[in-house]
Amino acid sequence: FSSQLRFNNFFYVSLYDHMYTRGYVQPTQDSDNIGMCGCIEDMPKVSRADCTEIEASATFSVSFSDLLKFQVTADNDLDVEFNACQGTNPSNGNDANNDLASYINR
Repeated sequence: FSSQLRFNNFFYVSLYDHMYTRGYVQPTQDSDNIGMCGCIEDMPKVSRADCTEIEASATFSVSFSDLLKFQVTADNDLDVEFNACQGTNPSNGNDANNDLASYINR
């Protein structure tokens, strides 16, 4: 279910959280040659990446009748939260939140 919301996650991270909330709209401090956007094959390697996961919930009602058999209706209460990923540091086994490598390792 949350995979259907992946583009909402992309919007949240790139435009709302990083650009609007934190102001990450300038090139890096170390070099003017490394921009905020570009083709993946032209990007420099990174040592760490932040990770945001979606927590979503929705309620459905299921009913059964002789005529329609099963009928499922959504209760129109979709709740979506964007959270830092919960992971495990592969080098020491400790919790490591908001880290993509640790999230994949868990």
